Amino acid sequence: MLTALSPQNIWHMIVVFFSSILPFCESKGSILIASMYRLRLVPSGIVSSAGAFVPVPFILKGGKFGLPEDGVKKSGKREFIKNMISRYGCWALLLATAIPFTGVGTWLGAILARLTGVDKKRAAAAIFVGNLIATFLMVATVAGVTSIF
Repeated sequence: MLTALSPQNIWHMIVVFFSSILPFCESKGSILIASMYRLRLVPSGIVSSAGAFVPVPFILKGGKFGLPEDGVKKSGKREFIKNMISRYGCWALLLATAIPFTGVGTWLGAILARLTGVDKKRAAAAIFVGNLIATFLMVATVAGVTSIF
């Protein structure tokens, strides 16, 4: 593992940060990228967790950077999701964000919160905690797999 603070490590951490902002990569994919670069996993987890949370306020706020008000047609799926989130509240957002699969994470949590009208501050807190859980699970998994090999 690379431990020294070299220009190469800094560039690799920048790649990890910006890859974690991407919708389907998020912190899960960026931890794998950090492992590929042989970076230390805990600092990489912190950087990727911070990067994955960057788009959440823009999505929750809406407007130019988020979803339009009527961006999704009313359908049975939207009503089902709205009922589930109104029933379980921010726990549903936390769980949807904490699942460490690609494509499920902060973007999905923020979009669900936006579409269902959950309080923005509570939604952001739930998404943040779910992101931390997903990042921790991914760091633990990658550390375990790389220690085996």
